[in-house]
Amino acid sequence: MTPRHGRVIAALVALFALILVGQTPLGAQQSGTQSGTQSGPATDSSDPAEPGSTTPDTAPSASPAAPLPVGRSAAGELADAWKVELDNMALAIDRESISEDQLSRQRARAEEVIEDARRLESELAPEVAAIQDRLNQLGPAPAEGEPPEAPDIAERRAAESAALARADTALKKVRIAIVQAEQVIRDTASLRRARFTRSLTVQSQSVLNPNLWLEGIQALPRVSRSFGILFDDSWSIAARNVNTQAILILLGAALGAVLVGFYLRRYVRRFAPALGESDEVPRLRKLSRAVLVVFTDGLIPVMAAWVLFVALNASGLVSERLVDLNRGVIAAVAVFAFLFGLSRALCAPLRPGWRLLDLSDALAAQTVVTITAIAAVLGIGVYLEKANEILYAPVSLEIAKRALTDILLIALIATGLWRLSLAGPSRSAAEDGQAGLIWTWLKGLIWIVLAVSVVALVAGYIALANFIILQLVFASAVIALVWLLLGLIEELVETILRPESRIGYALASAFGISESGTMQFALIASGALRLAVIVLGATLVLLPWGFDTGAWRIWIQKAFFGLRIGNVTISLSSILAALIILAIGLVATRALQKWLGVRFLPNTKLDLGLRNSIRTIVGYIGIIITAIFAVTYLGFNLQNVAIVAGALSVGIGFGLQSIVNNFVSGLILLAERPIKEGDWIVVGADQGNVRKISIRSTEIETFDRATVIVPNSDLITGTVKNWMHSSMMGRVIVPIGVSYSADPEQVRDILLAIARAHPDVLAYPEPRVYFMDFGDSSLVFNLFAYIGDVNTTLTVRSDFRFEILKRLREANIEIPFPQRDVHLRDIDRLEAALTRGGPGAPPVPGTETE
Repeated sequence: MTPRHGRVIAALVALFALILVGQTPLGAQQSGTQSGTQSGPATDSSDPAEPGSTTPDTAPSASPAAPLPVGRSAAGELADAWKVELDNMALAIDRESISEDQLSRQRARAEEVIEDARRLESELAPEVAAIQDRLNQLGPAPAEGEPPEAPDIAERRAAESAALARADTALKKVRIAIVQAEQVIRDTASLRRARFTRSLTVQSQSVLNPNLWLEGIQALPRVSRSFGILFDDSWSIAARNVNTQAILILLGAALGAVLVGFYLRRYVRRFAPALGESDEVPRLRKLSRAVLVVFTDGLIPVMAAWVLFVALNASGLVSERLVDLNRGVIAAVAVFAFLFGLSRALCAPLRPGWRLLDLSDALAAQTVVTITAIAAVLGIGVYLEKANEILYAPVSLEIAKRALTDILLIALIATGLWRLSLAGPSRSAAEDGQAGLIWTWLKGLIWIVLAVSVVALVAGYIALANFIILQLVFASAVIALVWLLLGLIEELVETILRPESRIGYALASAFGISESGTMQFALIASGALRLAVIVLGATLVLLPWGFDTGAWRIWIQKAFFGLRIGNVTISLSSILAALIILAIGLVATRALQKWLGVRFLPNTKLDLGLRNSIRTIVGYIGIIITAIFAVTYLGFNLQNVAIVAGALSVGIGFGLQSIVNNFVSGLILLAERPIKEGDWIVVGADQGNVRKISIRSTEIETFDRATVIVPNSDLITGTVKNWMHSSMMGRVIVPIGVSYSADPEQVRDILLAIARAHPDVLAYPEPRVYFMDFGDSSLVFNLFAYIGDVNTTLTVRSDFRFEILKRLREANIEIPFPQRDVHLRDIDRLEAALTRGGPGAPPVPGTETE
């Protein structure tokens, strides 16, 4: 069991439990990826420094949380000290005798230098910018031949220039220290990767050679004596330092461990389903239960063991070597508990209805037993790894221990895989051809890895075989955990953000988006979270292969806290903060618009159109202010933006003339309000009610329920008839024709009575009846009446016509049909011809008879 995998597995558990601090639980042998966490000074007598120099191990180490000097001289002195320290680190890397512990401490110190230097840079950069701004306000110095400037201005310019030179020099030194520390970290990582590669290719004795096992057995008595000496020393220290306070600490820790390991686990397990439940449940509940099991079975035991470890360390009753050995216990418990909890979460042997994997009850129980045995072997290997380091065990014992661990793990993995192969493909894999193909290829790959490990063991490459088999177990555990988290994220996001949920509805209301938009947002959020989990899982899998997380951390720090390219600083943290400001501003603007439109404006005496205009203008103002704040937070100078906008104005004027014209026209419509939402307007051949005035166009809903989109510029520059511009009042005209025999005065009285009796007709202006013309077949009258709401025009006209027809019929006044006079030429000749003709008379010339 290499310390690399023990550290990584323990770190994985600590990542989700948030309980393990920055201490390496295992030895530092062959550690090519795990950076040290000890930041204090250390001295190694086996690696003496050159005379007159300070080694990285003895260099003073500033605490990351310590306050840094902000004075320019102090900053320059600190940067010079960093340079000397980093130079010594670079020299130490070139020495082959440098140990892994020294490399770990050196890298940790370089990371501290980077962190402190970045904090100092963030303090110096604004100071340099402020001095430069003051110099810009003073303007350039007078050229030769120009009148001299005032003495106080010249003195101020000289002082500011000197201050700028000192501050800029200090800032440049700090930035050079950052670059130099990053180079030290890269060189350290390269050296450790090279050592890691060499360690895997070291050949020892084959597992078939009896001497391998005999040498390991012969080393056991020595290790046993070392164990006895260690516990004797610890017992003497405990007897010497025992007191009431230490006893109380241990009792409190024991009580805390019981509370955490038993009662907390028991309380959390109340949310798990009952044993033996066979009814199939939704996938979200399965995934939630699986995460709960990982927490209760994989993390709570580690928390309880950690409470005891902290108490023992704080009591002062154990030696420092025993404290280090107890760290191995914590790592062993973490490895065993994590794999045990993960297997129970996925297989659910006693709850078939909650099982995530499509396995039978017997196969699920056998799989859990196999993974538990693997976890036990790994846990014991982690503990023995730390014990061998603490007790200075012979190398032969460590090699035998690793060989035995590899053999047991290979046997257990092969047994479990053989059982799964005998069971055949699962029901879901059989139904899904792609899933079945993936499982087939995965089984083949695992068999190949196991075969390579066996060959390496037989050939004597114990370290290589140990690395391969442990990486197989570790990668499988990480992939299983990632698969679990991916499914949980997908189900949770889709459930919480679906349009029918409360959060989805609130999100749609706040941003004014549709159900499809809410679903799209849910998909984007799910994709982003799933991508983050995949990247984290890939990072954990690549750690034992020499993946340099420190370099990634430096890159992330640069991305988050500022990556300088020339005079431009690109900061991901600033971008994220600007996006957050933009999102908060948009939500606040939407909320303010909703409050104005629903609560405040309806209680005023403003008309509907003015209320809509105010609400829309407030939205535009809020968006503009939010955009200004976000852009300013990013560090853009609005003056430069104005200059760029001025330079682009010519192109905007030509290329985007129509868009800008419609935009300005939309602002004019909202401010001048020649038309407003709800107005009945006529534009060309189309007429209808205005439904929405946006920044580019206006939507008109016709009476046929069709939507006509009119550019705003057409409404400003064209002719528009607005029936409701100044008021809602309108006039109704109904023409009517009566026969010439009717009494015109009687007709007038009837029409006026009908108009005055209608409830929608206004008393002032009063209705009028006009005798318009003598028509071809009738006397033409026009009835004029004014109504308070122009939207009722058609209704009032229809009511008038119904009532006019009824009243005229009651008064026996005819509404004539159109009359036409037909004139026949030569009627006399036709009459004479018809008179002469008879039944026996000869036909008239020019006529025919049948």
